[in-house]
Amino acid sequence: MGPYRVLHQLGAGVLGPVFRAHDTKANALVAIKLFRLDATPEQARDLAAALEALCARLPRHPCIVTAQAAGLDGSAAWLAEDYFAADTLDARLKRRSAGGLRAVLPVLSQIAEALDAAADAGVYHGTLHPRDVLVSTRLEVRITGLGIAQALETLGLAAPVRRPYTAPERASGVAWRRQADIFSLGVLAFEMITGRRPVGFGASAAGLVSGVGEGVDADACRHALGRALAERAADRFSHGKEFIDALVATLGEPVDLRPRPREEPVVAPLLVALGEEPAVEPPAAPVSVAGADALDEPAPPAPTWSSACESGTAAGSTAVPWTGT
Repeated sequence: MGPYRVLHQLGAGVLGPVFRAHDTKANALVAIKLFRLDATPEQARDLAAALEALCARLPRHPCIVTAQAAGLDGSAAWLAEDYFAADTLDARLKRRSAGGLRAVLPVLSQIAEALDAAADAGVYHGTLHPRDVLVSTRLEVRITGLGIAQALETLGLAAPVRRPYTAPERASGVAWRRQADIFSLGVLAFEMITGRRPVGFGASAAGLVSGVGEGVDADACRHALGRALAERAADRFSHGKEFIDALVATLGEPVDLRPRPREEPVVAPLLVALGEEPAVEPPAAPVSVAGADALDEPAPPAPTWSSACESGTAAGSTAVPWTGT
């Protein structure tokens, strides 16, 4: 795999395993996704070419995982990405209480910014899930998995459907564009704010939203969420920023959306979750990225929520305030 020396496997997903590797040329860690699919050798070769083109097409953006290189290993295509020592949004949601709108806006705004930047370059996600969102203890966000569903579908290969996050048009197999990612963003917003996954679409789903936080216009917040969760793509916001602006407007005052500065070392929670010794980030070096797809096993069923969930507590978990810790 080019200049990459594989260290160990990080996880296994529906598309194949993910490895942590050392880039011997750049002396940096990378995450390598190996696509073990039910594909012909020709399709695998074409996928490798499509992923290589994606590396050049995907914009360089502070909230997007950098795709470095792609190639073919035997009969399987692979994609090397920067490695970022951070937790997945999925893990944070499982161990934290509902955040309310004000607390989660810094993370949501970075996700929206990444999706908009990619969409402006013609790259969409289509399978966005909390495991594709990496969040550091400084609340810095990186998105992984952009463009992969497009590459697969172009070659006639199936891309994962991850309910309830996948937009209905993508799940049904019809043409989809950037509004599919607005739907996924709306689902993430609903879950981060309330601690629950939405059921249904549009206003009927958003009508169940409660606990948006003090000083928030709850009706306006439900309206914004309902539009993002609209069943028809044409009824959704056209850009992630438009959705974020609508949510900010419900606060009735300016809000600082920048990630909060932190002074303490950042621990690599992903490695802890995998039973490894936590590694502390070097204080000054830029950290590379492990995609959330590293743990992309088939999506589990929605968790069972107790009555305590209405105040943001998942059954069987301990509620922790949504902070940068």
